[in-house]
Order: sequence, then structure tokens, then C-alpha cells
Amino acid sequence: MFGLIGKDEAGARVRSLIEKAGVEHHLFEMENRKTIQKLRISSNRHQILRVDFEDEFTAFDSKVFNQKVIGELETCSLLIVSDYAKGTLGDIETLINEAKDRGIPVLVDPKGASFDKYRNATVLKPNRAEFELIVGRCANDAEICRKGEDLRRDLNLEALLLTLSDKGMLLFEKSKAPLAVPAITHEVVDVTGAGDTVIAWLARGLVVGKSLSESVVRANVASSIAVTKSGTSTISLSEVMACESLDLGHPAVFSLSEFVSARRAAGETIVFTNGCFDILHEGHIKYLEEAKKLGDRLIVAVNDDESVKALKGDSRPINSLSSRVSVLNALSSTDFIISFGDETPIALIKEISPDVLVKGGDYKDKEIVGSDYVLELDGIVRTIDFVQGFSTTTIIDAIRATDSH
Repeated sequence: MFGLIGKDEAGARVRSLIEKAGVEHHLFEMENRKTIQKLRISSNRHQILRVDFEDEFTAFDSKVFNQKVIGELETCSLLIVSDYAKGTLGDIETLINEAKDRGIPVLVDPKGASFDKYRNATVLKPNRAEFELIVGRCANDAEICRKGEDLRRDLNLEALLLTLSDKGMLLFEKSKAPLAVPAITHEVVDVTGAGDTVIAWLARGLVVGKSLSESVVRANVASSIAVTKSGTSTISLSEVMACESLDLGHPAVFSLSEFVSARRAAGETIVFTNGCFDILHEGHIKYLEEAKKLGDRLIVAVNDDESVKALKGDSRPINSLSSRVSVLNALSSTDFIISFGDETPIALIKEISPDVLVKGGDYKDKEIVGSDYVLELDGIVRTIDFVQGFSTTTIIDAIRATDSH
């Protein structure tokens, strides 16, 4: 973290809070300048008034600041530039170009009546008021879309993310149609820090390898949670994953490792099972319901099309992998679904280290793949009896018999 503080009690507190959070920092102490403070007056958890105490840092030499930032860029994966127009960022253009020359993405929270200084940034994130100050008032959605793409192109941005409060967000990405991300409705307690939450989660998504659109989905959920809290708050991965508006099992949103780590951090028990689940029937549903009862979260590994063919023959699967996953995702018993193409799911079992490993009752007299590994970790291995009279093979045979008549 880089920034300016005054040589005063408030500045010392800022430094202390940052260090307590374990954040590396380069804070420049300014003589004869007070640390900017914002006093919020609230009643019943709702903000009524904000009073700012501030002096702009107009006498600050931005070259000194930039040299320090540039000197640390080699250790960074991404740069966030949060512009409050208080004098800290006197030469943003140099910071953006130096980072981009090193292949480091730059995310910018803008301010002011001109956005020219943000040219060549990776992502610019204005709210509607900041956006319309630059492009003029927009009468409708079509005008917003047209002016948004024009601004993205004019500033040579890879993307423009326009936040629209209770209307959600609009992502303008190079060579793609605008992406609308609807707002998630929650009771708004305090909007303090909501914009910072968006850009922080956008950065987090990009750093862990998610696409821009996937990262925006995460940021949208995180900001919707942030406004339900009083004051400035950080939003954890567990909180985002627990959001009912998010499809937890969608691999485009969260990776398996993220899901597992978040559930472990929440102290939850993880159950694992696997199968082809070609034609989902009552037996499958009962089996998965019973498996879910053995813990808090059920992860289901599904054989991909090639591995089903290897197991069941060239006529299988009847349903494609994407169709099978979609149907499984619709079940309340499943929390995360992932496909695999290996002969066995042992690699996934070792990656997850489930608390409970489950297979069908037909495995009672067989060695269950991964059982030794799970038992060594003091886990549990269980078999669940199938519902009699239900199997995919039986269903297929019945259909063929019907067709033959």
C-alpha cells in the first residue's frame, strides 16, 4: 500500500491499522498537513451525515511517490490506482505506463472531470455519476451502452466497468458485447467502501486466474454483501460463496480448491462421491440425498464423456457431460460438481481430502478407490444402498424394448 498521511495522531493510527492487518506499506508522512479524516454520523445503523476534515496534498512531489511505486512493481501481480483527487496521484499516466510495460494489469477507480490521465489502463471503474460527468447525461440504456463503448475505445482500455448502484454493473470489454450483471437485492445499511470492495474483488479474481467477466460476477456479489454491514468491512471468500444468489457449483465462478478452502475455513464437513450419472433417476436422487446427510457439503465428481465410454461402452453416455452437470446442479443435495477423465477419481480425492468418502452399496465387497487415503487422514468411508429397481441400464433396456415393439 502506498499513500500520504500527515505527521499526526490520525496518521499514526492509519499506519498502525495497516501493520496490524499484515499489509506492507510505504506511507509518506507530510509535514504541516493533516491526515484526511471522514466522520460519519449514523442512527439505527444507517448513515445520516458525513463530515470531512481534509487538506489537499498539493505541495507533494509526485516524482518521489512514483519512484517508490515503480521500484516495487516487479514484486506485484497487479496495480490498483484509487484516485480521490487529493494530490497523492499527481502523475497517474507514468504509473499506468510503467506497470503496463511490465505486463502488470492496472485497475483504476477514477475521479474528476477528465479521464485522459487514465488512458491505457487495463480496467477503469467509474460509477454512473463519474461516468456521466465525462460523457454527458444518458437518457436510456442504449445511450449508456453506446457512450460506454466509445469511452473504452477512446481511452484504449481493455475494459470499462460501470457500476450502477441498484441497477448492477455493465462491463464493456474489448471485442465483446456489453455484459450486464444484475444487482443482488439486499437491505442496504451502509454503502461505505462498496466501490473499494468491487475493485478489490475484481483484482482478486484476475490474480487467481479468472476472466474479467468471472471476476466481475464475484465483485458484484461481494459488494452486495458489503452494503449490508455498518462501516468499512472486508468480505471473505466464505461469505461470497454462501450467497444464495450465486451458483456455487459453477466452475467458472469458483475453483475446486477455493471451494474446499472456504468450506474448511467455515469448519464444515466435506463429503465426496463420484459416478457417471448418465440418466438421472430416483435411485440417484435418494443416493445423493443420503450422501449429503453425512456432512455439510457434498462434492460430486462426474465422469466425462470419454471416461463414460471407456466404462460403459461406445453407446454411452446417453447425455453429454454438460447436460449431466446441469441436472445435478439442480439438486439441493449437491454443493459442488466437477468432472474428471481419469480412470479413477483418486487425484481429486487427494486434492480434496474429504472427511467422508461415499460409494454405492454395490461396492461393499470391493475396494473403494481412495478409501485407504481417506482412512489414513482419520476420515470416514461409507457405502449407501441403492434404491431397488432403479438403474440407468434398466431404463435404457426398457426404452429399447418399447422401441422394438
